[in-house]
Amino acid sequence: MDKTMTIKWSIDELKEHLYDQVGFLKSSCQNYDQGSLSECKRLAAVVRTLLHDTKNSKSLFNHLQMNSKKFLDTALPYDDRNIGSHAGLVCIAIGGADEGTYAFLDDDALNNKLIDFDSWWNGIVFVDKNKYEFSRKDIVLALTNKDGGAHIDKQGLPKPYKDLTKHNSLGIMRGKNGIDEPIENQVPPTMRQIAHELLKTIDSTYSCNRPSNLNVGFWTMGGSIIQGDHNELLSHKEKNLSKTRLNKIGRNDLCHCGSGKKYKKCHL
Repeated sequence: MDKTMTIKWSIDELKEHLYDQVGFLKSSCQNYDQGSLSECKRLAAVVRTLLHDTKNSKSLFNHLQMNSKKFLDTALPYDDRNIGSHAGLVCIAIGGADEGTYAFLDDDALNNKLIDFDSWWNGIVFVDKNKYEFSRKDIVLALTNKDGGAHIDKQGLPKPYKDLTKHNSLGIMRGKNGIDEPIENQVPPTMRQIAHELLKTIDSTYSCNRPSNLNVGFWTMGGSIIQGDHNELLSHKEKNLSKTRLNKIGRNDLCHCGSGKKYKKCHL
């Protein structure tokens, strides 16, 4: 028998693979929520298996012709007039022991709409202060192909991605014990939110709750400062968000606009 001969997958077998991959996603989400932030790499590997097509391989969604589905988009939209950095899939905890840490949005996302796959996969979710843009695809493939999800590139990490994950290229700071310091890596909670969106795309009844230690109030990071506005006011989007969020921000908390200043010295 020719050992190189292959037998095409049946639809039922492909559906079994989908069931397995969804199970992997849910399991890694649970582990992440219990404090294992490194699970973001396993999440990325599963998302790549489900969604990423190359010249030599098809994704599981492609095999099952599921790319025509509408995907849940929870990201705050990026305004190209924005002169600040942008992080559309995460928020920052306000108050409590974990104040000033990044958190995924889960079902509390203020933006929920269904969009086509290409717009979802390639849409902007990060823009750093150097104006490097990152899509969901960029984050998933960097985590998987470069940063240990399925491979560790001996050449290291691409500079924009390394700056994002290691050198705070978003420029977001927090005050701790009277000293301003960078907020840690925002890629893990972003990957967690990408997984959340995908799970809800596959099963609209899927739901999760942010870990209880983070349920202390949040401010979002989309919108921010618009070029040409003399008073550095929030964008129209952030003004609307502020009506529901500002009552959770104290005078000494980081300002919701992403400037890195305390609220009392910025937009109060």
